[in-house]
Amino acid sequence: MEEFWTELKTGVKELVKLQIVTAVGEVGVKISGLDVNEVTIQPENSAIVTRFNILTGDISTVMDKQFVNGDYVDLREYHATREEKAEQQIRENIKVLRSLIDLVVDIPEREQKAKDNATPSA
Repeated sequence: MEEFWTELKTGVKELVKLQIVTAVGEVGVKISGLDVNEVTIQPENSAIVTRFNILTGDISTVMDKQFVNGDYVDLREYHATREEKAEQQIRENIKVLRSLIDLVVDIPEREQKAKDNATPSA
């Protein structure tokens, strides 16, 4: 059970922050397994970066001027759609996490009830 709680804490830390990057041009991506560890965007390229902090509720977005009034205005809408989907996914993840925590917290109580029901009455 201790291992489960350790994994759950690690998972919660990963759920706290979310970053969405829309970039045009050369982009470097470092991947380890299924995780993207780093995204590098060269200064001469254009990008929109949005960061969500779920605990604080902070959302910050920075974008190159090309996404405001240049060649990439249409990609700004694409990025906004990705932000909306991310917010929906965060809400779903939180629901799943709450259900999982409720289930785990309930396990000792269920085990005790099973023991009580298995013990013959005198």
